[in-house]
Amino acid sequence: MANNQLGGTWAGLMVSALALTACSSTPSESQPPAHEQKNPVEHLGADGIGTYVALGDSFASMASRAGTQRPDDPVADFCRRSPDNYPAIVAELLGTETAIDRSCQGAIIDNLSEPREAGGVEVPAQLNVLHETEQPVELVTLTIGGNDIGFGELGWCAQTARHTGEPSNCSTFLDRKVAHEIGVVSDRLDQVFQAIENEAPQARVIMTGYLPLLAAWDDCAEIAAISGTDRAWLQSVTHQLNHALAEAAHRNGAEFVLPDDVDKHTVCAQPQQRWVDLTGIETGSFPFHPTPAGQAAMGREIHQRIATLR
Repeated sequence: MANNQLGGTWAGLMVSALALTACSSTPSESQPPAHEQKNPVEHLGADGIGTYVALGDSFASMASRAGTQRPDDPVADFCRRSPDNYPAIVAELLGTETAIDRSCQGAIIDNLSEPREAGGVEVPAQLNVLHETEQPVELVTLTIGGNDIGFGELGWCAQTARHTGEPSNCSTFLDRKVAHEIGVVSDRLDQVFQAIENEAPQARVIMTGYLPLLAAWDDCAEIAAISGTDRAWLQSVTHQLNHALAEAAHRNGAEFVLPDDVDKHTVCAQPQQRWVDLTGIETGSFPFHPTPAGQAAMGREIHQRIATLR
């Protein structure tokens, strides 16, 4: 793998980040609509994809805490791009010649098309990279929407219950707001996919879902203080968001990827089997974010999807 620029989604306990954003662009009349895109597999070389770009939030950028501090690169340092996140794994498995990771913790759809300034660091609009590469982009992965619907607030609810031992009743005051925001995310993704099509018409586009924190049947010490009602609601929010993301991807000619057995790898699994963790202490990951094992699982799933269609 020749020219990887990859580096290492909830920064702080429930502040975290999911990344990317929507861009509204008017499609060129000479370009086919997204649902009529050709199969980009025909552009793949025998040794893999030439140029791969990863866009998104912390569920793309963050895996191991180790290796995310990059004093030599303030943007990568701020974005918490772990060296073992799924973009890095995908690039290695595919043997890409050039891999560019623009995922960034805390990203929302707006950050796809607009620069973002935080902590004295200006993070460029993520979509800009699509017209800055030397060679045409052949693969784009996208993980976005979690921060837009308020994943940070969901984390706050869960953490409050764990700390106080009292039900936080998250669903009572957040359900209507979250349901509305999921609808907004779904609509705005049409613009995002069109923007990607405009800038990288040859690219195969894969949207990932969010690894769930909880499964419907989970019951373990880690979540004992969270009420059954809130557990069910938190699980359903991730399910609803993933459903909306999958529908948006499919109606825009993109693909949606989420490992089939995600519900077996929640916070109630053994540490080595967890794909998301509450504290990150036993898995070396960030609180409320994917573990290295979870990012590896997502990377393998993306690779398998691409490899089976070659």
